[in-house]
Amino acid sequence: MEPPCGWRRPPPRTAKSIRDGAQQLIEAYTYDPYNNRDTRSDGAATRYFEYDEAQQLKQIRAGSPTGSVLADFVYDANGNGNPTISDRTQK
Repeated sequence: MEPPCGWRRPPPRTAKSIRDGAQQLIEAYTYDPYNNRDTRSDGAATRYFEYDEAQQLKQIRAGSPTGSVLADFVYDANGNGNPTISDRTQK
């Protein structure tokens, strides 16, 4: 079966890591099928990123996908403008 006209299958989930000169892991990232950042790990903590249906960043959580909310992002009714970050600690 052919996909609908103009529809493209999302790329597979990917991962990226950043290492220092001694090859010690500094940061690691994973991305969802829509190329949104899914996780960010820096050795001390992991942050989980959640997106809405429009693929706009909705929340950042600590430790697990259901962990403490670090930031909420709110957009206007049209999905435009700058997000409002409410509460929380930023890293």
